[in-house]
Amino acid sequence: MRHHDLQFDFPKFDLPETPHWLEQLQQWLAKAGPVLTVLWWVLGGLALAVLLYVLGRLLWRVIRPERIVVSDMRSAMEEWRPTTAQALTLLADADVLAAEGKYSEAVHLLLLRSIQDLDNFRPRVVQRSYTAREIEALDVMPAAVRAAFVGIMDVVERSRFGDYVVTAEDYARCRAEYERFAFPDAWRGG
Repeated sequence: MRHHDLQFDFPKFDLPETPHWLEQLQQWLAKAGPVLTVLWWVLGGLALAVLLYVLGRLLWRVIRPERIVVSDMRSAMEEWRPTTAQALTLLADADVLAAEGKYSEAVHLLLLRSIQDLDNFRPRVVQRSYTAREIEALDVMPAAVRAAFVGIMDVVERSRFGDYVVTAEDYARCRAEYERFAFPDAWRGG
């Protein structure tokens, strides 16, 4: 009691008056309560239905993966084959690199364009993080496409990761692999 700087009597706290707009909002919510409850359950049910649908599709893809049904191998190759103009443009670009002695870059270009062809035919199958080995292991390539891809991939892997110097013969072999894929009828002419 000797310390006058301490407070012993506390003033009474009065709650502030509720604003008019808040009272109106409370009244409206009280009236709309049953409707909002029904709306809450409907939206919750829709969200649950969407979630179950997405999970069901994912599970279905795991249980029954999508298969390419091919009745005719020639038609399958037609689907996988780039257009003649695309293939000729690619080979011209690769030939320019090879003429400059950049055989490794030319073969790498063939591999990258083969991956692009795969992505064009089967979108969302090739992920950005996939290696060439993982792409080769995908179960979506016809045998002829896989053989051409593996032939090019082996040379690129040895040059990129094995300090192998790509020769003109390696480039010619990879170019022939790509041609065999892109122009299957070329060997028949003449």
